[in-house]
Amino acid sequence: MSIEPSTAAIEMLYRLIDLIRSKGQVADPLRAALAWLVLGRLADQGRAPTFSAALDRDPHHASHLVRGVDAPPVLQDALTKALTDWHATTSSETAFLVRQLLDTQPHAGWQLQDAVWLAAGRTRHALDAHMGCFDPAVCDLAVASLNLAPGDHVWVPFDTTGQLTSRLAARPVHIWRAGPYNDHTGLTALVLALGNDLDVFERVNFDAKPVNQGDGMVVNKCLVAAPVAMKISESHPWRQWQGDGRQGRALWVHPEELDRSDAWAIAALWPQVRDRGVFLTSPSLLFAHGQELRLRKSLLMGQQGNAVEAVGALPNGTMGGASIAPAMIVLDRSANRPSVRLADLGGLETEDGVKLRLGRDLDSHAAEMLVQPGKQLPSFGIDVSLSDIESCDFSLLPQRYLRRVDDLAGERCALGDLVEQVVRSPVATKDPGGWPVWEIGISRLDQWRPIAAGYERSTLITPRKADEALLREGDLVVSIKGTVGKAGIVGSIPATYSEAKASQVAHKSSRTPVADEGPQSAAAVAAASCVGLRVDRHKVLPEYLLLYLRSYDFKRQLEALRVGSTIAHITPAALLSGVQVLMMPLPEQKKLCERYAVLCSDEQRIEDLLLQMEQTRASLFPSAHKN
Repeated sequence: MSIEPSTAAIEMLYRLIDLIRSKGQVADPLRAALAWLVLGRLADQGRAPTFSAALDRDPHHASHLVRGVDAPPVLQDALTKALTDWHATTSSETAFLVRQLLDTQPHAGWQLQDAVWLAAGRTRHALDAHMGCFDPAVCDLAVASLNLAPGDHVWVPFDTTGQLTSRLAARPVHIWRAGPYNDHTGLTALVLALGNDLDVFERVNFDAKPVNQGDGMVVNKCLVAAPVAMKISESHPWRQWQGDGRQGRALWVHPEELDRSDAWAIAALWPQVRDRGVFLTSPSLLFAHGQELRLRKSLLMGQQGNAVEAVGALPNGTMGGASIAPAMIVLDRSANRPSVRLADLGGLETEDGVKLRLGRDLDSHAAEMLVQPGKQLPSFGIDVSLSDIESCDFSLLPQRYLRRVDDLAGERCALGDLVEQVVRSPVATKDPGGWPVWEIGISRLDQWRPIAAGYERSTLITPRKADEALLREGDLVVSIKGTVGKAGIVGSIPATYSEAKASQVAHKSSRTPVADEGPQSAAAVAAASCVGLRVDRHKVLPEYLLLYLRSYDFKRQLEALRVGSTIAHITPAALLSGVQVLMMPLPEQKKLCERYAVLCSDEQRIEDLLLQMEQTRASLFPSAHKN
């Protein structure tokens, strides 16, 4: 667990950043502020003897001070680059602040390894595209999950902020900083110089790529926090760091098959690590289909068995520069485990607020206990069998299992077994010859009466693909993105392109268009945020299924299937396989649907009453208009 940073050191860091930024002469105020703190520290140790004298005599030569500094080359290079565009008018003020901190606060208590996170959190520093910083609690948890032992060789690529490297440097381990972004080492060097003795640079290798030695691998652990949502082309420079596919180390999925950064990082780097790895990644890696699904299968059912020891869903707001809630995956080769530990460290919503949220009321030590296999805490961490994970489409999202409803009573049937066809939203065309058609979206759902008019939006689709995309009477429309789980039923509308065109001609001849503007047929498709379900009427009545999809029983199950921290969504596959519908014989369904008719009637009466009330209110005090 990290030591809390000094309040005085933090406030001084903020003052330096604000002072340097106000002068407008330095491209990166944070890097310059850290460089000045490092110079002060070196001067305090007698490693920068000209610090005070040179500034007082010739302030515009501040960057030249680095030449006389007794420091490792990587640190000298970081200081030089940080002070390259330094301006003389700021030097005396900056040096005074650094001297003030040295006089009032011993360096040993600064603890500024999270300087980037502190600066970004106060909006004093804009993060570069390649820079990913994390909440200190996340960094502590990631390092603790490595289960470090003296003498371990740990590979830490991507750590441009130094948060992870500085924590590892406090342990008796050897650190490989080589890898992607190996040319972005300046911040890491500055942070190391502030938080440790300079001999730590002897244990941190910034230059060489980890290499295999004989039959063993020199790197036995890794800590990887790759950027999220980056495209990796076939010729991308990162490709040089891919593993060589050694016997017994290769995954089923080769890194050449992957082009998204966080998935690629696991497939490319994990095969080169002998024992254990911790990966901080985007949540989509836990549930997305395509290359992410292939990677999960490879990790769970590879040649040497299951390599996934634990997965932790982390809180929203713990990754700088991103609004997503990151995740942590712990991989280990020591045993072929029959289960995976899944923990939700983002907290659980209760009537009293969020409970057990990492960084709020759950420290890294307690979080580590939740992630370790063993004690079952059904609301926060459980061990899930591989067979159970396979039945859930290899999803590793903890909420999928922790929020699962296990007390379902009565005869049940998977929603997918009741659906004949999934009607997806069509791809809109930009062709001027496209056919305009209405969309049924979220705003039209969660009403009882069938939807056959009152549309709000339209789109252009290719006529030859219209029949496979058009909704029909009795189809159910369910929202799967944004406000998830709203449902409605389609009324009597044209079901084919031919019927729609005939309907359009009829409307034109009768001069009663469907709407003042837009398509002149009532034909409709599902909006992009929704999916259409065409039910098997031999098993279930559409009206009965609508009643169920608007029940509390359905809403409870939906909570376990919903994913996404920024925009909630659910995949059609998860919806069809995860929802268990309470079944009744068709005669009983038909009897229950009599109450559906009552709901439709009541809904209409309520709308009529609301309209009547509005008309009465408007007529009470008619406006007086002057001619």
